[in-house]
Amino acid sequence: MLRVHFLDIIPTFIKPAKISAPDGYCYGGDNRDFSASASTYRTRVDLSIYWQDRTYGFSKYTSDSIRYNKNDNGTCGSTELARKNAGTSCITAVKEWITSSEAQFQISHSVGLPFLMDVLPNIDYSYSLNIQKSGVTYINGSHDQYPWHEIYRSDNGGTWKTLYQFNPDAAGTNVNYLFPLYPNKKIAVSK
Repeated sequence: MLRVHFLDIIPTFIKPAKISAPDGYCYGGDNRDFSASASTYRTRVDLSIYWQDRTYGFSKYTSDSIRYNKNDNGTCGSTELARKNAGTSCITAVKEWITSSEAQFQISHSVGLPFLMDVLPNIDYSYSLNIQKSGVTYINGSHDQYPWHEIYRSDNGGTWKTLYQFNPDAAGTNVNYLFPLYPNKKIAVSK
């Protein structure tokens, strides 16, 4: 039986190959730009809705964080010092409803650097998603202004539609914007 469905992906990523962090180390990034089909990310959420069955699938992923040395001149070195994974326990999707033509979800995300577990900062976001079978998605919420954020939609395996992208370079923000004293980016998308 063919199940007509929608698939949404919500990744966060770090564009450079490495970044210098306030803790005195460098960390591996994803070395990529915006892309719905990229295989690298810091965190990723996949949400599938099966309209006919009024069911859904939810998957969540985190990539390993890699700590690198910092050279005497302050640039990032190439020696891998440690590798850890923060896990996915602080990524949630709460279904509010699914009908034959509409679904409503609350997505929450608070994933930290695994070397500093239980210590700020985390990559935080919270979105309310209203997904219409007709092809429209409504997104309301907020996210930290670092790292890069992207949200895509594909219906029935078709072309990916870009719903939202956030670039900290263009916004003039940096890794410090992960800390709670910096404002979150509020979003309201209808596409």
